[in-house]
Amino acid sequence: MPSRLSIVFMKDAPSLVFADDSGNVFDFEPLAMVARSADYLIPVEDKDVIPMPEGSCLYVLKDRHPIGIDRETGEIVVVDENPFRKGSSAFAVAVFLPAAYTQTYLAAWAKTDRATILPFFSYTACGWNQGFVTTAIRTDESRRQDPDTF
Repeated sequence: MPSRLSIVFMKDAPSLVFADDSGNVFDFEPLAMVARSADYLIPVEDKDVIPMPEGSCLYVLKDRHPIGIDRETGEIVVVDENPFRKGSSAFAVAVFLPAAYTQTYLAAWAKTDRATILPFFSYTACGWNQGFVTTAIRTDESRRQDPDTF
């Protein structure tokens, strides 16, 4: 029974996003968004995300493949090939948040053998639900942190 419940919530969960070889970012509706906490994969629900804040940056994580959940079967899926262009790679995408926000989950990916060590940034989970969404909360309400005041 629990697997059926998780499949039900995945119908409305944000979609996985990935980048192609050129850095173009796509959403892939058949797979639900997954995040990471330490070494654990976390299914992401709508309540876990906010619209990507103004001033955020998207990172394409070369040599790292995105991980999602198949909405029909509930299986964890590593997307190593671009589903829209066979023979082309799919890369994980992460969000770098503005100063007023705190990450709640990391982006989920599977490294390839060629993956190098990433710089020490906050690679926040990213998905799609009528726009880019991310797993974060605003922790500083002061406008001094808003990019339009810089």
